[in-house]
Amino acid sequence: MIVIISKPDDRSVDRVIEWLLKFGYSNILRLSEDKPITILGMRLVNDSIEPEIDLMVEGRIFKVSEIDFFWYRNGSIKLELPDSLKEILENQLKEFLGWELTVCRNFIIRQLQQRPSLGNFFRSTVNKLEKLQIAKEIGFDIPNTFISSKPSALVNYIEKNQCITKPIGEAMPIGEDDSFIDLQTAIVDLNKIKNQSEHIFPSLIQEKIEKWVEVRTFVLYNEVYAMAIFSQNNKQTDTDYRNYDFSKMNRMVTYKLPAKVEEKILNFMKKCELNTGSIDLVLTPDNRFVFLEVNPAGNIEMVSDSCNYWLEKKIAEYIIQTIPSCPIQS
Repeated sequence: MIVIISKPDDRSVDRVIEWLLKFGYSNILRLSEDKPITILGMRLVNDSIEPEIDLMVEGRIFKVSEIDFFWYRNGSIKLELPDSLKEILENQLKEFLGWELTVCRNFIIRQLQQRPSLGNFFRSTVNKLEKLQIAKEIGFDIPNTFISSKPSALVNYIEKNQCITKPIGEAMPIGEDDSFIDLQTAIVDLNKIKNQSEHIFPSLIQEKIEKWVEVRTFVLYNEVYAMAIFSQNNKQTDTDYRNYDFSKMNRMVTYKLPAKVEEKILNFMKKCELNTGSIDLVLTPDNRFVFLEVNPAGNIEMVSDSCNYWLEKKIAEYIIQTIPSCPIQS
């Protein structure tokens, strides 16, 4: 059995499943937070090396021990609170039971991760600062990065260097009245910095890297698939290609990274305990590869389709090849 945890609308997972079916493998269970799971039993006993975990989702009963391969793509799973308790519990007791289920959920996923697997639930939340430090230790150049609650402390640097600002953590949609606050990467306005009060919320200021092209890479175990994005000639995408200009999309082409850069990427992923994910780099006019960030659940489709890498097929092939006695059917 193959178990996949993903968001319900992840098209890349749909495609991988289509390839698995084409290859003749149909024993697939896709889990997400919209499919509550019931714990039928969990046993940790002295006469068994592995814990015994019996679960049910949408009427289907399965054992964790029966799983041949686990793919954590993104999202999570939800353990079901019995219907008899949903309406009668006080808030604090419901919160306590929620934490009890969280402990069980994490244990279940930990056991899933012990199977042959792709992706890592417990490394899916990224601390950008930590990853910048790791990239620097691996040997990558990184943008000079500052976090400060005193704007005046950064004025001298910003006067001499063009800078950007972006969230310290992950961007999230924030509604205000009838609109949303835009948290995309943006150029720092020096006049606004000078007019700020002396103490503000700690904010990230980062050196804007001059780029020849942006390079998005997708890592699948020990393979690196790179794509060059020519975003520098469009004002809307010059700061960040994800500020998409749908009227004039950036050119995206297959790109072969130097062997030393690929080696750094694989060393970085190993240190981060990741066997898949997307890494964003900038190639500068003076031929430096500057590390920007990693996303363990980065977009697969864009790199796959733009470069004809057929990544969804490669993922399916790897999964099938990992399962004993399961040859690929053409």
